[in-house]
Amino acid sequence: MNIPFLADLNSEHMRLLIVFGFVIVLVAIKSVARFQRQRMWHDTVRAAIDKGQPIPDALAQMASWSRRRCFGPWMWYRGIIWIAVGVGLYLVNTGGVRQWAPLPICVGIALLIGGLVGSLLGNKHRDPQNPS
Repeated sequence: MNIPFLADLNSEHMRLLIVFGFVIVLVAIKSVARFQRQRMWHDTVRAAIDKGQPIPDALAQMASWSRRRCFGPWMWYRGIIWIAVGVGLYLVNTGGVRQWAPLPICVGIALLIGGLVGSLLGNKHRDPQNPS
């Protein structure tokens, strides 16, 4: 089987495509799992509210943990990890890989800027028990 656009790729580019494809698949799996977990959380809370029950403390803490995970120090950690991946790509001595290094470095810098803006402008007096 001869695929025209793959015939022009050399082995270095093919390896790079496989690595990035693997990363994309892992991110997609994690995103789908998070989406399903959020949907179950919303269904549980909706059922509790429909029956006139208060929202359990464990569910309220779960919502505040999810918010902290997306906007808290996790943005700093993710930014540093992306920058480290970019530096690692730059240090690889094969010709095709080095040109991809600015991409994760720019993503990491954007995450660090987002974390900085979130920490400067975020509401520090938010009550985790009251997500409204």
